[in-house]
Order: sequence, then structure tokens, then C-alpha cells
Amino acid sequence: MAALFAVLIVVTNLAVVFRYLLNDPLMWSDEASRLLLIWVTFMGAAIGVRRGSHFAVALVVSALPDSLRRSLFTLSNLAMMAFGAVFLIVGVVVLRQMVVVQYVTIGISMAWAYLAIPVSGGLMVTYAAVRVVSGGHDARTG
Repeated sequence: MAALFAVLIVVTNLAVVFRYLLNDPLMWSDEASRLLLIWVTFMGAAIGVRRGSHFAVALVVSALPDSLRRSLFTLSNLAMMAFGAVFLIVGVVVLRQMVVVQYVTIGISMAWAYLAIPVSGGLMVTYAAVRVVSGGHDARTG
């Protein structure tokens, strides 16, 4: 993840330098940046599920009794599993359609960008399932 983000920063900065300082834009940088941003975004969502760092109202959660807090923890992870399953299933459908479409300047299939959706969905399902089975808690749920 850090490597993807580092490459995104390098490509984006190169694009700015070449476009505005050297007045010779890199034609491939926009598509490459977009592809990298898609992967960083979807992998970040999966990592958020693994760490249990998605949105929660800590004040409300911490005020709940233990049994209700555990139930809410399980329910939220089951919801993440469902959301990840939708990403996985719909992502595969869209991925199959995008195999034939190519990025113009970088010359690769757009399927490489759309692959991030089912990969992220599969990771979300896996991470949320592990959290439910292990009963793991994050800082907000106690």
C-alpha cells in the first residue's frame, strides 16, 4: 500500500514538474495517476476494514453496555462483509466488460483498474469475517 502511494506521489509530482516547469506534459501521467489512485482508494478501504477504522461514533459506542457493544461490533462487521461481497460480485461483472477497453496513453487494459474492486471486496469480506470469528475489537468498541 505504501509503495502504491509513493509511486502515485512520484508520478503526480513528475506530471506537475513536466507540465508547468518544463512546459512538456507527460501524456501518460494522468492515466497512470488515475489507475494508482483507484488502487490506493480501494486497498485503503480494505485496510480500514482490517483495522476496524471505518466510521463509528465513539461517544455513542463507548456509552453502550458491553453486550450491546459486542452485538453492534458483530453487526457492523457483518455489514462490512455484505458490502465487500457486493464489491466482489459486481466488480467481477464490470471487470469482465472492461477487459477489451484500453487506456490510450499507457496502453494497458482498463481491467487493471477495475480489478481493484473485486480484490478490495474479497479482502473486506475476509478481514471482516476474521474480526467476527476472533471477536477482535478496535479502540472505539472496547
